[in-house]
Amino acid sequence: STAWEGITKPPEDHGLDFDYKWNMGWMNDTLRFFEMDPLYRKDHMNLITFVFYVSVP
Repeated sequence: STAWEGITKPPEDHGLDFDYKWNMGWMNDTLRFFEMDPLYRKDHMNLITFVFYVSVP
């Protein structure tokens, strides 16, 4: 989960040494998007694209 510190840190820094973190917010937004009736998805594209706006440094 992205909420826990140290997932991608090396073990010598008390981390878990994973290369990537799972973005729980994106996962939940994506699931919510695909649960919608396809007729209404076009009005909720922000659920899919929001992560691209917030992850740019």
